[in-house]
Amino acid sequence: MGLKGPAFKNKRGLSGSIAVLLWLAGPAASQAEALPKVTVIATRTAAAPIDIAASVSRIGADDIQDGKLQVNISESLGAVQALLARDRQNYARDVQISVRGFGARSTFAIRGVHRYVDGIPATLPDGQGQISNADLGSAERIEVLRGAVSALHGNSAGGVIQLFTEDGQGPPTLSASSAADSNGIWREAAKLVGASGAGGYVLSVGQFNSDGYQNFIGTTLGVQGALRRDEQNDVRANDQYWQASWQFAKHWKLDLGLRHSVVNFTSTDAYIVGANKDDGGSVRYSATLPVLGLLFAVNGQLHLYATAGRGFETPTLNELAYCPDGTGGLNFGLQAARSRSVEAGVKLRPKGLGEFSAAAFQTRTDHEIVTLTNSGSRSTHQNAGGTERTGLELGWTVRWSEALSRQAELTLLNAPYADAFKTSTASPCTAPNVAMAAGNQMPGLARGSYFAALNWAPAAGWRAGLETQAVSHVAVNDVNSDAAPRYVVANASLGYATTVGSMDLSAFARAANLFDRRYAGSVIVNEGNSRFFDPAPGRNWLAGLNASASF
Repeated sequence: MGLKGPAFKNKRGLSGSIAVLLWLAGPAASQAEALPKVTVIATRTAAAPIDIAASVSRIGADDIQDGKLQVNISESLGAVQALLARDRQNYARDVQISVRGFGARSTFAIRGVHRYVDGIPATLPDGQGQISNADLGSAERIEVLRGAVSALHGNSAGGVIQLFTEDGQGPPTLSASSAADSNGIWREAAKLVGASGAGGYVLSVGQFNSDGYQNFIGTTLGVQGALRRDEQNDVRANDQYWQASWQFAKHWKLDLGLRHSVVNFTSTDAYIVGANKDDGGSVRYSATLPVLGLLFAVNGQLHLYATAGRGFETPTLNELAYCPDGTGGLNFGLQAARSRSVEAGVKLRPKGLGEFSAAAFQTRTDHEIVTLTNSGSRSTHQNAGGTERTGLELGWTVRWSEALSRQAELTLLNAPYADAFKTSTASPCTAPNVAMAAGNQMPGLARGSYFAALNWAPAAGWRAGLETQAVSHVAVNDVNSDAAPRYVVANASLGYATTVGSMDLSAFARAANLFDRRYAGSVIVNEGNSRFFDPAPGRNWLAGLNASASF
């Protein structure tokens, strides 16, 4: 599904959303209290975020579940710097996630960003996978790792998203929840959590139904034809890594890492008929990826760090599927993209002022994988020259009281192609016919994004939240001939929590896209028929109930 061009230009002014941004200024910072201490294990070792020589974010259970539908992980990732999580409004394609520009060109599922659920990889060996199978209702936290340190996770690790489910502990607690929205979505779930002796348990079940948003109406396209391809494709990865930390002086720590990755693609052709020859074959990609991080603890509140590392990104099976010359078999001539990343950052926890973070980064990539041809609903791919991603991340989280908190995040990203190449802009195109100039922006990436939230969430009583997100325009193809316009949207929520006997009860209502903006929620990069845009819903409503009791 897609619409083209100016249909997504903002039809209203920004005065309402600007008012939201001004209102988020909130109370004086002098009233703030210290944030609770947390640890993360995104870098494979447990540490406080301020002690890690890398950019890492942690999203807690409250931010994942309170006032949320708990279906798409994009609901929870809006506040993470340098990460764009777009809901495609199409559950067959999963959400669209990019981290510092990696993953933006994926037309379905998630690529370029590694995913784990309780330490179990949710990414296939070719770097593609999905995260919609994760149960957000039982999630305890989500950790996001960005930058050079991500290379320790191997192929296509432009960033890392790890979801951890809660541990079973305490007396048996049974909870039930339901939520529905104005677009025909209905979710209901139940969960049993507790511990018995030395073991704990978490049993979570749920059901989700959706009528769908702007559903396709019209003539059915495509018919079933004769068999033309029958093959078995196999991808295997074999990785070894080493990681160490060295506190070589009172205020200095050195982090070292080395990973060797081997990814093998094998295609076994079972359709050998007449002149159709055996198109099977194999290709092997390998890389040795070093990572170096240096942390200087000025004092307990201020830490400075710098990191550098190498990464690589193999083609996915989807990108290898067709050869540019129209012959059968996989496109085994496609090379892996290889990158070099550097980052410098500051982490600051001034007493009473919350947490500040800032990071400047640059990633240079050779052999970037881009579109070559589009024909018959098939795309082939090629290796372009180099690209360069340069960016800045700023973040601030503060808690004024046990109930009142604020968060603000800003990301700036410049991602031009360093070399010119030829590409296709329409279908059918059996040979690249358009010259793309060096300096064009990589498609699918926003040059600027901003998120801010203000939340009042006491343990009992009325709750309220207000958030706003601004995203700059996004080029949708390599030649930058079209773009999704910039937008600003606001969301608001209201809820109430209370205890009746031994039962905890809560209810909430949420208004998304409060000012009814018209905008593209995600884009389909280099779509052959120029249907680049996935429209986002207008103003819509979500309401839910939750109940839990211990016994």
